[in-house]
Amino acid sequence: MKADAVQSLIFEAKEARLAALDDLSRKLWLGGMTNAEGEIEARLKTLRLLNETLLTGHLPSSDQCVWPDSALVMRLLETLSGLELPRLCKGQPELVETVLMSLLFHLDFIVDYQDRGRLDKSEASALALAAFAADWQERRGEMDEWVEVFGMLPEGGKNTHWDTIRGLLRSEGWQDVLRIRRLQARLPELSELIRSLGRVRPTDVDDEQSQQTVPVMERATAQSQASRTVHVPDMPGETRGIQRSDRIARMLPAEALMVSLPEPPRIVSLPEPPWIESLPVPA
Repeated sequence: MKADAVQSLIFEAKEARLAALDDLSRKLWLGGMTNAEGEIEARLKTLRLLNETLLTGHLPSSDQCVWPDSALVMRLLETLSGLELPRLCKGQPELVETVLMSLLFHLDFIVDYQDRGRLDKSEASALALAAFAADWQERRGEMDEWVEVFGMLPEGGKNTHWDTIRGLLRSEGWQDVLRIRRLQARLPELSELIRSLGRVRPTDVDDEQSQQTVPVMERATAQSQASRTVHVPDMPGETRGIQRSDRIARMLPAEALMVSLPEPPRIVSLPEPPWIESLPVPA
């Protein structure tokens, strides 16, 4: 029992260094583990702190952050506050994850900036923060436009398909939507009317107040049958007099009796030729 207790305490002490991983998403702890800036324990602890405070719409104090160095932390918090990212990140875990992943991405370039340009640590850090601020300055404006129209971020602020959304926000149709939205904001009566439209739900219960009996007067027409005789001129079978014509259908019955049929041809038997009798008869 004592050996098991000692063994658990040994492993617990080793795992305590990375305890912040339990509170981070997979993308954040993978980015925190592989980032080149600072020590891993301090980096993971600060990422967890930033994740928790940004979800509440606030920023931690510089004394609470143990990563990166003190000079860079002050400028980092000022950049986040100047971009008003805590306001957008409040209650948006996907957006908080996107912001922190972007922060890790830009801070990871500090070493590269130093190697490429022979810059010192302060200049490279300022260059990385400037790139982060420029990226989110443009995106924050696009997010403000989206929230202004729809009241929420697309898919909770996920980074997925954000390039497609960015292209949509730059289209002419979207600019028309923003123009109409701002015009609607200046007309509160129109806004109230638009909100009330489409809110009526169909129901099977009849509304007695909307029912009204209206007398309708219509003229009735009675239909009756009528018959008459129509004489068609020169209709076969109708005799009104006798006259000459070349129509067989108008011929009188007496005339039909006098019409003789042509005589059929007669069959005449010819005598046998005489040479038949002179032929010898076989025995």
